[in-house]
Amino acid sequence: MSCAQGKALNQILGFAIYNPILCLTFALVDLMTSFLGLLRRMFSRAPKEITSVVLRRQVPIRFDEHARSWIGGLPKMPVAMEWPHSKQDKPLHFIAQINCADLPLELWGGLGPRAGWLLLFVDIEAIVEQDEHSSVRVHHVTELGPEAAPPSNLYFARRDITDVSTLPIVLDGAQRRHFRKWPLDLVPTGAHVSDLTGAQLYGAPEDDVSLHAPSNFSVDRPLTWRGAYTILAGLVLRHSTNGYESNWLGNSGGLLDYPEPDAKSVNKEWQARREELRESSEPWGISWTTDARLRAEIYDERRNGWTERALIVLDEEMLQSVKHLDDYRAQVTAALNAGDSEKVFVLQQSVDYFEKQVTDRQRHRIYLIDLFAQYPSEQALVEEIRTAGRAHLEWAQHTQDRLMELLEQTGKMDLDAPIAPGDWDEIVSQIESMKSIYWQSTYDTQLLRKVERGVQLHSLLRDVVREEILDYYASPSLSVHAINPEIVAILEPQLRHLETGRPHMLGRVIDSVYDDQLEKNHILLFQIASDNAAGWIFGDLRCLCISIHWSELASGSFDSVRAWLEA
Repeated sequence: MSCAQGKALNQILGFAIYNPILCLTFALVDLMTSFLGLLRRMFSRAPKEITSVVLRRQVPIRFDEHARSWIGGLPKMPVAMEWPHSKQDKPLHFIAQINCADLPLELWGGLGPRAGWLLLFVDIEAIVEQDEHSSVRVHHVTELGPEAAPPSNLYFARRDITDVSTLPIVLDGAQRRHFRKWPLDLVPTGAHVSDLTGAQLYGAPEDDVSLHAPSNFSVDRPLTWRGAYTILAGLVLRHSTNGYESNWLGNSGGLLDYPEPDAKSVNKEWQARREELRESSEPWGISWTTDARLRAEIYDERRNGWTERALIVLDEEMLQSVKHLDDYRAQVTAALNAGDSEKVFVLQQSVDYFEKQVTDRQRHRIYLIDLFAQYPSEQALVEEIRTAGRAHLEWAQHTQDRLMELLEQTGKMDLDAPIAPGDWDEIVSQIESMKSIYWQSTYDTQLLRKVERGVQLHSLLRDVVREEILDYYASPSLSVHAINPEIVAILEPQLRHLETGRPHMLGRVIDSVYDDQLEKNHILLFQIASDNAAGWIFGDLRCLCISIHWSELASGSFDSVRAWLEA
């Protein structure tokens, strides 16, 4: 603005202060401008999408090049920019940084920046729980800074690695606070492309075995002391008194009392009593405490005679299995007489199934009769079940203390140093000595059995080893050369596999009848797939979709993006 223009504007504004009519005119013009902008948003259409971009993780990673775009790792934000938080002051997880200079001009209908970088931050837990409030942030920055350190209260959000952030004894820095970094290649493709195979995307063989599946790396120990520390911290958490008993009773089938053999009858009686109660004293619904009280009453009333009832239920199931078996055998005979070999093949599978059912139930009956005969009364068996169960819970507390001692000892080591086989074997030897005997409800015997169980190490060891191998592979400082070439040969085809059949993308036309949650005149900004290699899972292997109204993308405003999970 020139000096003359500025002077004229000052004169007009000065005159307006003393002229109410002119003030009202300015206000009406401003209101009309806002109203026209609103009409434009309501009735204008988003530009037509003609292209999209696949965000392809580099496999193998080109460490000799500076990454221009990446997922995971840490953002390179301007120094003055603060780490994004939700309205509840919860730090968000960093997901991606995209170099806008590498985006094709046609992407997003030609809208959006083509310079600077787009940064994506997400509260993964809030997204999975479908809490959309303040769970996503998209920022456009025009300059790079150094890698930003994540906030101290931001914790790793993997689904398949035990979250030990709640343990006060875990060393600062032992709990991962960000995802591993994967440099990206930006690959333009058609706007309607949604599903791809890894072989198509990379032009190289893929292995459709998920990284989340049981490991086939033939590695039976952690690579570093940090891996051992992570395993021990997870075991301490699993054996904490907070939640251990309910998990043991619910998921492990542990018993502290007699096992009710006739669950169908119990549920039928429970439903009847709930209905009576609802019609009388609680017409507005049955509370959780009332439900629990009803079940406890029914359970206690059925205490006497449960061993006899177990055999009765088993005999009834046997009769049903024999009936089905006879029926399918007759159908097989009819199909043979008709010369229908294809039908014979299908029916024979049912015959085989029910023959096994009959055999199993005969075996179960013999087992139960022999078991009950060892005790002078039902109550004597129940007392043993209770005693063993209470002893097991005491064992769990004692085991947590022993595991905590091992954890503290391991924490004194250099966590980034390799762990020698002998050192890990000594830790395993101590863990394997921690065993307990208790009674367990089980389908294997159709009722119950006494079992000896120890600390369940295998699944956690498998997951931690896989994560360490991936960290070695993706880190330029650790280097892929630190991994056995045979493991690399197994790993890379798995890394090319797309967990959901969908890649990470920018832009895309959503036309699915089932998954179309794209609001009118919104453009799909990001599609971030569940990705075990990167380290995140959205719900049940879903994709995180983030959209924006086309007019806001055109204006460069990213304050009102919308996020949802697409099946």
